[in-house]
Amino acid sequence: MKIPILAIIGIALLLIGFSPDILATVNIDTQDPIIQGSWPGGSSSSPSAMSPGTTYTLWAQVYESGSGLVSVQVSINSGSWRTMTYKSTLLAYTYRYETTYTTPSAPGTIRFDWKATDRAGRTGTRTTYGTITEPTADGYINNQKVTSSSTIYLTTRNLSFKMVPTQGANLIQGGTVEISGAATAKVILSKSGDVWVGSWTAPSDGTYKMTMYLKAFEAEHYRQIFSLLTGIGEEPTYSTPEDSFLWLKIIGVVLIVGGFIVKK
Repeated sequence: MKIPILAIIGIALLLIGFSPDILATVNIDTQDPIIQGSWPGGSSSSPSAMSPGTTYTLWAQVYESGSGLVSVQVSINSGSWRTMTYKSTLLAYTYRYETTYTTPSAPGTIRFDWKATDRAGRTGTRTTYGTITEPTADGYINNQKVTSSSTIYLTTRNLSFKMVPTQGANLIQGGTVEISGAATAKVILSKSGDVWVGSWTAPSDGTYKMTMYLKAFEAEHYRQIFSLLTGIGEEPTYSTPEDSFLWLKIIGVVLIVGGFIVKK
């Protein structure tokens, strides 16, 4: 009995479909992911400076050439793990992950534990530290250290300003001096070595109010360094509520004296 050709073809296809071979892909990964860098990246003895109440972008750079990454996470002050978001491929097998974090308002040290996990279940870890510091600085006018309680008298219209950091220097991103009174101006300080400097020439003698501010790192956060009156070519003058009513007092005395004279 002859078997039809179509039946032969069908039997051949069935035999192919029931191949006894078992095929599998095996990926051998003996290397942990490597967290090459992160921010904050400071050590316990030299933590990264952070400003209070500020939202930062935390990032981790991870190298993984084996089975591929499953997740990159960060734990802050031993809290729950936060899963970071893949942002970009930097180099071959090198990836950047990010998340955001808002610092508390109180000063203190913050611990960051980083963890990268690959498909083989291997992990790479790293621990870094940050510290919350409120930046401070001293202010100078013509090399005189001044505070908000100062009143200074100058014999020149050429003024130089200097802001010298005393704490959190790496948080300071700039400074300004705002001037009002006999004239108004705003001086932008520029960095010169470890200090911030600027200059201004007063258009005339007179009394000026000068206020210096510093700008903190990664935030529109300004801190007043000093606010004072400065006399240029004359003593600084003040206006108080008692001074504004002085003429009324004079008129009152005149009326009292005049009243006694008329009565006589």
